[in-house]
Amino acid sequence: MAKFRDNTLEAKYVNYLEVGHNSFEFRLDFGQDLEGETEPRLHSRLITNPVYAKNFLEVLQVAINAYERSFGRILTPPESGIETGS
Repeated sequence: MAKFRDNTLEAKYVNYLEVGHNSFEFRLDFGQDLEGETEPRLHSRLITNPVYAKNFLEVLQVAINAYERSFGRILTPPESGIETGS
């Protein structure tokens, strides 16, 4: 795992994601969708090339598989009862 300085890393809660792409890069916009607000608040944007975007997907899938082995299946809308706003 990569090392970082604690004083340089800013944590933000995310429950909203938009993804876009063109032939050269992927754009991931992260934010919060707050109850009572008409639009989500975007607060972070990651831009990366397709190779790293695919690697990100694979690493995240490994982590989700490990989580589900430990804690059980993650329910996704509509089975979870959580509304996604879409």
